[in-house]
Amino acid sequence: MNTVNSKENIINTLKIMIMLTVSILGMIQLVDSFDSFNSVNIYKKDFIQEYMLAKAVLSGTNPYLQLSTLGELIFGQLPVTIFQHPTPHPPPVAVLMLPLGILTYNMAAIVWFIFELFCIVIIACYILLIINKRLTVIEVLVASLAILAWNPVIVEIVLGQLMLFILALLVCAWQKLHNKQELSGGLLLGLAISFKLIVWPILVYLTLCKRWKAVIAAFTTVVLANFMAIFIMGWSSVITYYLETGPKVASLYHSFVSNFSLWSLSWKALEGTGSKVLVGVTAPPLIQSSEFAGYLACVLPLIVLVFGMTSARRSADFDISFGILLCVSILIAPIAWNHYLILTLIPMVIIGKYYIKRKLASEYNILYMFIVAALLVPQSTINAIIDILMSIKEVSVTNSKIAFLIAQIGMFPALVVVGILLLLHKVGNTSIVSSCNGKMT
Repeated sequence: MNTVNSKENIINTLKIMIMLTVSILGMIQLVDSFDSFNSVNIYKKDFIQEYMLAKAVLSGTNPYLQLSTLGELIFGQLPVTIFQHPTPHPPPVAVLMLPLGILTYNMAAIVWFIFELFCIVIIACYILLIINKRLTVIEVLVASLAILAWNPVIVEIVLGQLMLFILALLVCAWQKLHNKQELSGGLLLGLAISFKLIVWPILVYLTLCKRWKAVIAAFTTVVLANFMAIFIMGWSSVITYYLETGPKVASLYHSFVSNFSLWSLSWKALEGTGSKVLVGVTAPPLIQSSEFAGYLACVLPLIVLVFGMTSARRSADFDISFGILLCVSILIAPIAWNHYLILTLIPMVIIGKYYIKRKLASEYNILYMFIVAALLVPQSTINAIIDILMSIKEVSVTNSKIAFLIAQIGMFPALVVVGILLLLHKVGNTSIVSSCNGKMT
């Protein structure tokens, strides 16, 4: 009995130590993020794109002019150089950001920062409810700080991007769809798709499963969001974005070293690693054949999409299916940045439920812990490793193949997401009962 109590005390002490450590790290990260609001850094935020999108709409200016041009019109001379291309965000984002366009830029950035912190609290509450089925103030605070301690999250907050808001929408949509609340679940999913065009595979899956209420709700939401954008900015701007601006901006980043999208592999292999608009590691291609890169780029994403969709439909657990399709969505997005890893929080929580309940085989437990560790590797560390290896003269000058391979270390996040996808596939296909009807294990 004493031995059992002693083990329990040790485990409880370790839990408290981990909670305190994570909470302190999260608090430090949060305090450090305040530096992004100083007089110069505040204009380095990606949020400036959303703000200028809203500001342009309010002033009747073409919202998809080059950002540097919009910057001169809205701010005059800026203290930093901003992106030399139009905003990559879709028209419904202008609808979302329109109220912030009324404020000064500094005030709008602060409001969005606070809103993202609120999204973190919402996400923490849902995760705790999923795991513990209860909430306390201390648990919510610790969970929120734990999320803040994760590097992709703090990068997201510093940049002022949209991904935390998208994650909050997806967490809510996931739980609504899990509980067969089709209309509200579909509406939330539709909002997520409207603001970030990457989670559309979930809508395809729901269509294949004939969950028509959710599909109609999601599709209607996407259409209405774009019609609202048409109302405030006009047909031409919306059509121009989808036919010209979006593809053009994506092409500027498709070979960048930190873009871990599966689409990028073909471009990096046949065109070379680098970008015309961002400073970063450059590397020669394996084979110089730019004209074929575009045709081959879709092969790997298509394979992953078919595999993921098949695996999701075969799974006996809707949650597993949802997690699989989130992983697929990240991997096949035309551009995937480090802060996109925020979306893996949902599949990691889904697998975590099996881990906590000891329903994973021992080898899967090891893989799960390895993935957790891999997700904690910051992008700055990956970049530093690439820089160190590329700085070796013999590599960078005399051996182009080795230089190419070193540059592909930037694809490490994709490898992690593939690991999550395969783990979900293994866990979810323990039964061939379809999850399309919402059956849960």
